[in-house]
Amino acid sequence: AVRKQLDINCHSLIVPIEMPSNEHALYVQKGLMAQGYLVGAIRQPTVAKPIMRVILNLSVSVQKIRHALALISHNSVQ
Repeated sequence: AVRKQLDINCHSLIVPIEMPSNEHALYVQKGLMAQGYLVGAIRQPTVAKPIMRVILNLSVSVQKIRHALALISHNSVQ
């Protein structure tokens, strides 16, 4: 699902997704949290480029994971 939705090779349950800015990372995080998703916004200077840290949980349905990834990939979290 991750590779198809975001074109990211996922080798673990932790998926780092690059964001264009710290502000955008916080915007995406806020929107996802408002919809019930818990994601981390890791920002500079902690990392070289801001990322969303999505941790896939095996107890979450594939449909919900696809929904969260679609929101991120289309920047339509709000």
